[in-house]
Amino acid sequence: MLRIVSVVDQVGYGRYPAQWVYLKPQPEKHLRGYLQGNLNSKTTGPLNDGTPISLKVSVFDKAGNESNGVVFQLTFLSGGGGLPGLPAPFDQGDNPRLGYISIDLRNLGTY
Repeated sequence: MLRIVSVVDQVGYGRYPAQWVYLKPQPEKHLRGYLQGNLNSKTTGPLNDGTPISLKVSVFDKAGNESNGVVFQLTFLSGGGGLPGLPAPFDQGDNPRLGYISIDLRNLGTY
């Protein structure tokens, strides 16, 4: 496995540029760990609560073959009260962070 791609789609805006995370060589043929992400709306003003967002994640190997993607359906909510810690089991020391993704979401009322 060579790299992970994440693609965000926002209803009313469309698709954001892909975010790529290049993987360190794995000792086995299994991938273990997590991606840490930040979906930020501070640069264009806060999004409206309930804004639907989808996040697709897939993996590419060295030959350029793409795995089946997994799509996460997210809903933007304000007032979360700060950043939470990692949920179990990712808060355990034996799960490495594979990489970091950051997307600056658009407030559609600011164009």
